[in-house]
Amino acid sequence: MQRRLVPQIVLSGLLLCMFILSACGGSTAPTASQTGPVKLSLANDKAGWAPWFNAVGQYMTGKYQIGFQSQPYSDTSVYQGVIRSAAMTSKAPPLFTWWSGTQIQDLAKAGAIADLTPQMQGWIKNQGVNPALAKSFEYNGHYYGAPSYLAYWVIFYNKHVFSQYNLQPPTTWQQFMQLNDTLKSHGVAPLAQYSQDSWTGFIWFENLLINTDPQLYENLMQGKASYKDPGVVKVMQLWKSMEDKGYFSTPLNAANPPTEFAKGKVAMDLMGQWFEPGLIQAGMKPGSDFGAFIMPTITPGLSPQVIFESSPIVVSSHSPSKDQAVKAVDTFMRPDVQQKWVETTNFVSADSSVPANNDINVQINKDVSSSNITLHNRYWEATPPQIAVPAASTLIQFVLHPDTYMQVLQNCDSLAQQYWSTHK
Repeated sequence: MQRRLVPQIVLSGLLLCMFILSACGGSTAPTASQTGPVKLSLANDKAGWAPWFNAVGQYMTGKYQIGFQSQPYSDTSVYQGVIRSAAMTSKAPPLFTWWSGTQIQDLAKAGAIADLTPQMQGWIKNQGVNPALAKSFEYNGHYYGAPSYLAYWVIFYNKHVFSQYNLQPPTTWQQFMQLNDTLKSHGVAPLAQYSQDSWTGFIWFENLLINTDPQLYENLMQGKASYKDPGVVKVMQLWKSMEDKGYFSTPLNAANPPTEFAKGKVAMDLMGQWFEPGLIQAGMKPGSDFGAFIMPTITPGLSPQVIFESSPIVVSSHSPSKDQAVKAVDTFMRPDVQQKWVETTNFVSADSSVPANNDINVQINKDVSSSNITLHNRYWEATPPQIAVPAASTLIQFVLHPDTYMQVLQNCDSLAQQYWSTHK
Protein backbone atom coordinates (compact mmCIF):
# COMPACT_ATOMS: atom_id res chain seq x y z
CA MET A 1 0.00 0.00 0.00
CA GLN A 2 2.71 2.44 0.89
CA ARG A 3 4.21 2.23 -2.57
CA ARG A 4 1.19 4.21 -3.85
CA LEU A 5 2.38 7.12 -1.71
CA VAL A 6 5.79 7.49 -3.35
CA PRO A 7 6.15 11.10 -4.68
CA GLN A 8 5.67 11.60 -8.35
CA ILE A 9 8.49 14.14 -8.39
CA VAL A 10 12.21 13.58 -7.80
CA LEU A 11 13.77 15.40 -4.87
CA SER A 12 17.17 14.91 -3.33
CA GLY A 13 17.16 13.08 0.00
CA LEU A 14 18.48 16.06 1.90
CA LEU A 15 16.03 18.53 0.38
CA LEU A 16 13.09 16.21 0.96
CA CYS A 17 14.04 15.72 4.60
CA MET A 18 14.20 19.46 5.05
CA PHE A 19 10.71 19.85 3.61
CA ILE A 20 9.33 17.06 5.79
CA LEU A 21 10.79 18.62 8.90
CA SER A 22 9.28 21.93 7.83
CA ALA A 23 5.91 20.24 7.31
CA CYS A 24 5.99 19.04 10.89
CA GLY A 25 6.74 22.37 12.48
CA GLY A 26 3.91 23.44 14.74
CA SER A 27 2.19 20.05 14.77
CA THR A 28 3.24 19.01 18.26
CA ALA A 29 0.46 17.13 20.03
CA PRO A 30 -1.11 18.82 23.06
CA THR A 31 0.09 17.16 26.24
CA ALA A 32 -2.12 15.93 29.04
CA SER A 33 -1.07 18.88 31.18
CA GLN A 34 -1.71 21.48 28.48
CA THR A 35 -4.59 23.84 29.13
CA GLY A 36 -6.12 26.62 27.10
CA PRO A 37 -6.83 26.88 23.38
CA VAL A 38 -5.33 24.37 20.95
CA LYS A 39 -4.07 25.59 17.59
CA LEU A 40 -3.02 22.90 15.11
CA SER A 41 -0.91 23.14 11.97
CA LEU A 42 -2.91 23.08 8.72
CA ALA A 43 -0.54 22.26 5.86
CA ASN A 44 -1.64 23.33 2.38
CA ASP A 45 -0.47 24.46 -1.04
CA LYS A 46 -2.61 27.60 -0.94
CA ALA A 47 -0.16 30.28 0.11
CA GLY A 48 -2.55 33.08 -0.83
CA TRP A 49 -5.15 31.69 1.54
CA ALA A 50 -2.98 31.97 4.65
CA PRO A 51 -4.69 35.14 5.96
CA TRP A 52 -8.09 33.49 5.48
CA PHE A 53 -7.16 30.22 7.17
CA ASN A 54 -5.56 32.12 10.04
CA ALA A 55 -8.51 34.48 10.54
CA VAL A 56 -10.99 31.62 10.73
CA GLY A 57 -8.60 29.53 12.82
CA GLN A 58 -8.34 32.42 15.26
CA TYR A 59 -12.14 32.71 15.38
CA MET A 60 -12.41 28.98 16.15
CA THR A 61 -9.74 29.17 18.84
CA GLY A 62 -11.38 32.16 20.49
CA LYS A 63 -14.88 30.68 20.56
CA TYR A 64 -14.33 26.91 20.71
CA GLN A 65 -10.82 26.63 22.16
CA ILE A 66 -9.56 24.72 19.12
CA GLY A 67 -8.44 26.01 15.74
CA PHE A 68 -5.64 25.92 13.19
CA GLN A 69 -2.79 27.94 11.76
CA SER A 70 -1.93 27.85 8.05
CA GLN A 71 1.34 26.21 7.07
CA PRO A 72 1.51 26.96 3.34
CA TYR A 73 3.71 25.72 0.50
CA SER A 74 3.91 27.82 -2.64
CA ASP A 75 4.69 24.90 -4.96
CA THR A 76 2.04 22.20 -5.38
CA SER A 77 4.44 19.51 -6.61
CA VAL A 78 6.77 20.01 -3.65
CA TYR A 79 3.79 20.02 -1.30
CA GLN A 80 2.48 16.73 -2.68
CA GLY A 81 5.91 15.19 -2.35
CA VAL A 82 6.22 16.31 1.27
CA ILE A 83 2.82 15.01 2.28
CA ARG A 84 3.14 11.69 0.47
CA SER A 85 6.51 11.08 2.09
CA ALA A 86 5.40 11.99 5.63
CA ALA A 87 1.83 10.67 5.49
CA MET A 88 2.55 7.26 7.03
CA THR A 89 4.66 8.65 9.87
CA SER A 90 4.10 10.54 13.10
CA LYS A 91 5.76 13.51 11.38
CA ALA A 92 2.67 14.08 9.22
CA PRO A 93 0.90 17.39 9.91
CA PRO A 94 -2.29 16.81 11.93
CA LEU A 95 -4.38 18.63 9.31
CA PHE A 96 -3.73 19.17 5.63
CA THR A 97 -5.65 20.03 2.50
CA TRP A 98 -5.75 17.52 -0.32
CA TRP A 99 -7.72 16.68 -3.44
CA SER A 100 -10.92 14.68 -3.78
CA GLY A 101 -11.66 11.66 -5.96
CA THR A 102 -8.78 9.33 -6.76
CA GLN A 103 -6.25 11.38 -4.82
CA ILE A 104 -8.02 11.16 -1.47
CA GLN A 105 -8.76 7.50 -2.21
CA ASP A 106 -5.04 6.75 -2.47
CA LEU A 107 -4.38 8.15 1.00
CA ALA A 108 -7.45 6.45 2.47
CA LYS A 109 -6.49 3.08 0.98
CA ALA A 110 -3.03 3.37 2.51
CA GLY A 111 -4.47 4.18 5.93
CA ALA A 112 -2.81 7.59 5.96
CA ILE A 113 -5.90 9.64 6.83
CA ALA A 114 -8.62 9.32 9.44
CA ASP A 115 -12.13 8.04 8.80
CA LEU A 116 -14.58 10.95 9.19
CA THR A 117 -17.75 9.00 8.33
CA PRO A 118 -19.71 9.88 11.51
CA GLN A 119 -18.86 13.53 11.05
CA MET A 120 -19.79 13.58 7.35
CA GLN A 121 -23.08 11.82 8.01
CA GLY A 122 -23.90 14.55 10.49
CA TRP A 123 -22.92 17.30 8.03
CA ILE A 124 -25.14 15.78 5.34
CA LYS A 125 -28.11 15.34 7.69
CA ASN A 126 -27.89 18.54 9.70
CA GLN A 127 -26.13 21.03 7.44
CA GLY A 128 -27.22 20.02 3.96
CA VAL A 129 -23.84 19.02 2.54
CA ASN A 130 -24.55 17.72 -0.97
CA PRO A 131 -24.22 13.90 -1.11
CA ALA A 132 -22.58 14.23 -4.56
CA LEU A 133 -19.87 16.36 -2.99
CA ALA A 134 -19.52 13.96 -0.07
CA LYS A 135 -19.10 11.06 -2.48
CA SER A 136 -15.98 12.71 -3.89
CA PHE A 137 -14.41 12.24 -0.43
CA GLU A 138 -15.45 8.60 -0.20
CA TYR A 139 -13.45 5.38 -0.31
CA ASN A 140 -14.90 1.92 0.26
CA GLY A 141 -18.09 3.32 1.78
CA HIS A 142 -16.35 5.67 4.22
CA TYR A 143 -15.72 9.42 4.15
CA TYR A 144 -12.30 10.96 4.71
CA GLY A 145 -12.50 14.74 4.37
CA ALA A 146 -14.21 17.95 5.40
CA PRO A 147 -14.99 20.30 2.48
CA SER A 148 -12.94 23.47 2.73
CA TYR A 149 -15.12 25.07 0.06
CA LEU A 150 -17.51 24.24 -2.77
CA ALA A 151 -16.91 25.68 -6.21
CA TYR A 152 -19.06 25.19 -9.27
CA TRP A 153 -17.37 25.88 -12.59
CA VAL A 154 -19.24 28.66 -14.35
CA ILE A 155 -18.56 31.26 -17.01
CA PHE A 156 -17.83 34.67 -15.52
CA TYR A 157 -18.58 37.63 -17.76
CA ASN A 158 -17.69 41.31 -17.70
CA LYS A 159 -21.02 43.09 -17.34
CA HIS A 160 -19.74 46.36 -18.78
CA VAL A 161 -18.67 44.62 -21.99
CA PHE A 162 -22.00 42.84 -22.25
CA SER A 163 -23.88 46.08 -21.64
CA GLN A 164 -21.80 47.96 -24.21
CA TYR A 165 -22.83 45.54 -26.96
CA ASN A 166 -26.36 44.81 -25.66
CA LEU A 167 -25.56 41.18 -24.85
CA GLN A 168 -27.26 38.76 -22.47
CA PRO A 169 -25.99 35.53 -20.89
CA PRO A 170 -26.82 32.70 -23.31
CA THR A 171 -29.09 29.79 -22.48
CA THR A 172 -28.36 27.68 -25.58
CA TRP A 173 -25.17 26.65 -27.36
CA GLN A 174 -26.27 28.49 -30.50
CA GLN A 175 -26.70 31.69 -28.51
CA PHE A 176 -23.27 31.15 -26.97
CA MET A 177 -21.66 30.84 -30.40
CA GLN A 178 -23.47 33.97 -31.63
CA LEU A 179 -22.27 35.79 -28.53
CA ASN A 180 -18.67 34.84 -29.31
CA ASP A 181 -19.05 36.02 -32.91
CA THR A 182 -20.44 39.38 -31.79
CA LEU A 183 -17.66 40.00 -29.29
CA LYS A 184 -14.98 39.04 -31.77
CA SER A 185 -16.45 41.40 -34.37
CA HIS A 186 -15.96 44.26 -31.90
CA GLY A 187 -12.33 43.37 -31.23
CA VAL A 188 -12.94 41.81 -27.82
CA ALA A 189 -11.52 38.37 -27.04
CA PRO A 190 -14.64 36.39 -26.16
CA LEU A 191 -13.05 33.71 -23.96
CA ALA A 192 -10.00 33.50 -21.73
CA GLN A 193 -7.67 30.56 -22.12
CA TYR A 194 -4.50 29.64 -20.25
CA SER A 195 -1.19 27.97 -20.94
CA GLN A 196 0.21 28.45 -17.43
CA ASP A 197 0.01 26.78 -14.95
CA SER A 198 0.02 23.39 -16.64
CA TRP A 199 -3.08 22.18 -14.78
CA THR A 200 -5.23 24.63 -16.77
CA GLY A 201 -5.03 22.41 -19.85
CA PHE A 202 -8.10 20.45 -18.80
CA ILE A 203 -10.48 23.41 -18.32
CA TRP A 204 -12.14 23.54 -21.72
CA PHE A 205 -11.62 19.85 -22.40
CA GLU A 206 -13.70 18.72 -19.43
CA ASN A 207 -16.44 21.31 -19.90
CA LEU A 208 -16.90 20.67 -23.61
CA LEU A 209 -16.98 16.93 -22.98
CA ILE A 210 -19.56 16.93 -20.16
CA ASN A 211 -21.81 19.19 -22.22
CA THR A 212 -21.53 16.88 -25.23
CA ASP A 213 -21.50 13.39 -23.68
CA PRO A 214 -21.42 13.36 -19.86
CA GLN A 215 -21.30 9.58 -19.61
CA LEU A 216 -18.29 9.48 -21.90
CA TYR A 217 -16.56 11.91 -19.55
CA GLU A 218 -17.23 9.67 -16.56
CA ASN A 219 -16.09 6.58 -18.48
CA LEU A 220 -12.91 8.33 -19.58
CA MET A 221 -12.11 9.35 -16.02
CA GLN A 222 -12.49 5.73 -14.85
CA GLY A 223 -10.50 4.12 -17.65
CA LYS A 224 -13.60 2.69 -19.32
CA ALA A 225 -13.15 4.74 -22.51
CA SER A 226 -10.23 5.79 -24.67
CA TYR A 227 -8.95 9.28 -25.42
CA LYS A 228 -9.20 8.18 -29.06
CA ASP A 229 -12.92 7.45 -28.73
CA PRO A 230 -14.84 9.12 -31.60
CA GLY A 231 -16.77 11.19 -29.06
CA VAL A 232 -13.58 12.56 -27.55
CA VAL A 233 -12.16 13.29 -31.00
CA LYS A 234 -15.38 15.14 -31.83
CA VAL A 235 -14.97 17.34 -28.76
CA MET A 236 -11.38 18.17 -29.69
CA GLN A 237 -12.52 19.08 -33.19
CA LEU A 238 -15.16 21.39 -31.71
CA TRP A 239 -12.53 22.96 -29.46
CA LYS A 240 -10.23 23.40 -32.46
CA SER A 241 -13.02 25.06 -34.45
CA MET A 242 -13.45 27.56 -31.62
CA GLU A 243 -9.71 28.21 -31.67
CA ASP A 244 -9.79 28.63 -35.46
CA LYS A 245 -12.62 31.17 -35.19
CA GLY A 246 -10.55 33.29 -32.83
CA TYR A 247 -12.83 32.91 -29.83
CA PHE A 248 -9.97 32.55 -27.35
CA SER A 249 -7.57 35.08 -25.94
CA THR A 250 -3.82 34.89 -26.22
CA PRO A 251 -2.87 32.22 -23.65
CA LEU A 252 -2.72 33.71 -20.16
CA ASN A 253 -1.05 32.79 -16.87
CA ALA A 254 -3.57 31.65 -14.27
CA ALA A 255 -1.22 32.72 -11.47
CA ASN A 256 -1.49 36.38 -12.53
CA PRO A 257 -4.29 38.78 -11.54
CA PRO A 258 -7.27 38.74 -13.96
CA THR A 259 -6.26 42.07 -15.48
CA GLU A 260 -7.40 41.31 -19.04
CA PHE A 261 -10.87 40.38 -17.80
CA ALA A 262 -11.12 43.35 -15.44
CA LYS A 263 -10.17 45.75 -18.25
CA GLY A 264 -12.72 44.25 -20.63
CA LYS A 265 -10.13 42.97 -23.09
CA VAL A 266 -11.46 39.47 -22.42
CA ALA A 267 -15.22 39.20 -21.99
CA MET A 268 -15.66 35.77 -20.38
CA ASP A 269 -13.65 33.38 -18.24
CA LEU A 270 -14.57 29.76 -17.47
CA MET A 271 -13.40 29.12 -13.91
CA GLY A 272 -14.40 27.73 -10.53
CA GLN A 273 -16.18 30.05 -8.14
CA TRP A 274 -12.94 30.41 -6.18
CA PHE A 275 -12.04 32.83 -9.01
CA GLU A 276 -14.32 35.47 -7.48
CA PRO A 277 -11.96 36.71 -4.73
CA GLY A 278 -9.36 37.43 -7.41
CA LEU A 279 -11.88 39.48 -9.37
CA ILE A 280 -12.84 41.39 -6.25
CA GLN A 281 -9.19 42.04 -5.43
CA ALA A 282 -8.83 43.39 -8.99
CA GLY A 283 -11.40 46.04 -8.10
CA MET A 284 -14.50 44.41 -9.58
CA LYS A 285 -17.80 44.18 -7.70
CA PRO A 286 -20.00 41.09 -8.06
CA GLY A 287 -23.32 41.90 -9.67
CA SER A 288 -22.32 45.31 -10.98
CA ASP A 289 -18.97 44.65 -12.67
CA PHE A 290 -19.18 40.93 -13.31
CA GLY A 291 -21.77 38.17 -13.43
CA ALA A 292 -21.78 34.43 -14.06
CA PHE A 293 -23.82 31.83 -15.92
CA ILE A 294 -23.82 28.07 -16.33
CA MET A 295 -22.32 26.91 -19.61
CA PRO A 296 -25.06 25.82 -22.07
CA THR A 297 -25.18 22.20 -23.14
CA ILE A 298 -24.03 21.30 -26.64
CA THR A 299 -25.99 18.12 -27.37
CA PRO A 300 -29.69 18.89 -28.01
CA GLY A 301 -31.98 17.68 -25.23
CA LEU A 302 -29.18 17.21 -22.73
CA SER A 303 -29.94 18.45 -19.21
CA PRO A 304 -27.51 20.97 -17.67
CA GLN A 305 -24.10 19.65 -16.62
CA VAL A 306 -21.74 21.33 -14.15
CA ILE A 307 -18.21 20.61 -12.98
CA PHE A 308 -17.66 21.02 -9.25
CA GLU A 309 -14.64 20.86 -7.01
CA SER A 310 -13.99 20.88 -3.32
CA SER A 311 -10.67 20.59 -1.56
CA PRO A 312 -10.96 18.38 1.51
CA ILE A 313 -9.28 19.10 4.80
CA VAL A 314 -8.09 15.72 6.05
CA VAL A 315 -6.78 14.39 9.34
CA SER A 316 -3.55 12.40 9.55
CA SER A 317 -4.08 8.94 11.02
CA HIS A 318 -0.55 8.91 12.39
CA SER A 319 -0.34 12.35 13.95
CA PRO A 320 -0.17 12.43 17.76
CA SER A 321 -2.79 15.20 17.48
CA LYS A 322 -5.31 13.05 15.58
CA ASP A 323 -8.17 13.38 18.11
CA GLN A 324 -7.75 17.13 18.37
CA ALA A 325 -7.59 17.36 14.56
CA VAL A 326 -10.90 15.50 14.21
CA LYS A 327 -12.43 17.95 16.67
CA ALA A 328 -10.96 20.85 14.70
CA VAL A 329 -12.53 19.82 11.37
CA ASP A 330 -15.88 19.23 13.07
CA THR A 331 -15.61 22.71 14.57
CA PHE A 332 -14.70 24.16 11.17
CA MET A 333 -17.99 22.78 9.81
CA ARG A 334 -20.13 24.53 12.43
CA PRO A 335 -22.54 26.96 10.71
CA ASP A 336 -21.17 30.04 12.47
CA VAL A 337 -17.59 29.12 11.55
CA GLN A 338 -18.67 28.48 7.97
CA GLN A 339 -20.38 31.88 7.93
CA LYS A 340 -17.13 33.47 9.09
CA TRP A 341 -15.28 31.53 6.36
CA VAL A 342 -17.68 32.79 3.67
CA GLU A 343 -17.40 36.38 4.90
CA THR A 344 -13.61 36.13 4.95
CA THR A 345 -13.07 34.44 1.58
CA ASN A 346 -16.11 35.24 -0.60
CA PHE A 347 -16.27 31.48 -1.24
CA VAL A 348 -19.39 29.33 -1.25
CA SER A 349 -19.83 27.06 1.75
CA ALA A 350 -20.54 23.35 1.32
CA ASP A 351 -23.01 23.87 4.18
CA SER A 352 -26.22 24.74 2.35
CA SER A 353 -27.62 26.38 5.50
CA VAL A 354 -24.96 29.09 5.22
CA PRO A 355 -26.06 31.78 2.73
CA ALA A 356 -23.78 32.96 -0.06
CA ASN A 357 -22.48 36.48 0.39
CA ASN A 358 -23.39 37.95 -3.01
CA ASP A 359 -26.21 37.76 -5.52
CA ILE A 360 -24.14 35.91 -8.12
CA ASN A 361 -23.44 32.99 -5.83
CA VAL A 362 -27.01 33.01 -4.55
CA GLN A 363 -28.28 32.69 -8.13
CA ILE A 364 -25.79 29.98 -9.14
CA ASN A 365 -26.63 27.98 -6.00
CA LYS A 366 -30.33 28.39 -6.76
CA ASP A 367 -29.83 27.26 -10.36
CA VAL A 368 -27.89 24.18 -9.28
CA SER A 369 -30.42 23.30 -6.58
CA SER A 370 -33.59 23.91 -8.56
CA SER A 371 -32.60 22.61 -11.99
CA ASN A 372 -32.12 19.05 -13.14
CA ILE A 373 -28.35 19.52 -13.10
CA THR A 374 -25.84 16.69 -13.08
CA LEU A 375 -22.64 17.39 -11.15
CA HIS A 376 -19.25 16.02 -12.23
CA ASN A 377 -16.06 16.03 -10.21
CA ARG A 378 -13.31 18.10 -11.77
CA TYR A 379 -10.85 16.35 -14.12
CA TRP A 380 -7.92 16.93 -11.75
CA GLU A 381 -9.66 14.86 -9.06
CA ALA A 382 -11.89 12.57 -11.13
CA THR A 383 -9.09 10.65 -12.83
CA PRO A 384 -5.89 9.33 -11.20
CA PRO A 385 -3.13 11.94 -10.76
CA GLN A 386 -0.75 9.70 -12.70
CA ILE A 387 -2.96 10.56 -15.69
CA ALA A 388 -4.38 13.96 -14.75
CA VAL A 389 -1.10 15.76 -14.13
CA PRO A 390 0.77 14.84 -17.35
CA ALA A 391 -2.40 14.82 -19.48
CA ALA A 392 -3.31 18.36 -18.41
CA SER A 393 0.17 19.45 -19.40
CA THR A 394 -0.23 17.62 -22.71
CA LEU A 395 -3.52 19.43 -23.38
CA ILE A 396 -1.63 22.72 -23.04
CA GLN A 397 0.17 21.72 -26.23
CA PHE A 398 -3.18 21.78 -27.97
CA VAL A 399 -3.84 25.30 -26.63
CA LEU A 400 -0.53 26.41 -28.12
CA HIS A 401 -0.80 24.32 -31.32
CA PRO A 402 -4.45 23.39 -32.09
CA ASP A 403 -3.53 21.46 -35.24
CA THR A 404 -1.87 18.82 -33.05
CA TYR A 405 -5.12 17.64 -31.45
CA MET A 406 -4.85 14.03 -32.66
CA GLN A 407 -1.27 13.72 -31.43
CA VAL A 408 -2.33 15.24 -28.13
CA LEU A 409 -5.09 12.65 -27.80
CA GLN A 410 -2.65 9.88 -28.69
CA ASN A 411 -0.27 11.06 -25.98
CA CYS A 412 -3.08 11.27 -23.42
CA ASP A 413 -4.27 7.81 -24.40
CA SER A 414 -0.78 6.38 -23.96
CA LEU A 415 -0.61 7.86 -20.46
CA ALA A 416 -4.01 6.42 -19.61
CA GLN A 417 -3.26 2.97 -21.02
CA GLN A 418 0.02 2.80 -19.14
CA TYR A 419 -1.75 3.51 -15.85
CA TRP A 420 -4.91 1.45 -16.29
CA SER A 421 -3.04 -1.61 -17.54
CA THR A 422 -1.74 -2.16 -14.01
CA HIS A 423 -4.52 -0.64 -11.89
CA LYS A 424 -7.79 -2.24 -12.99
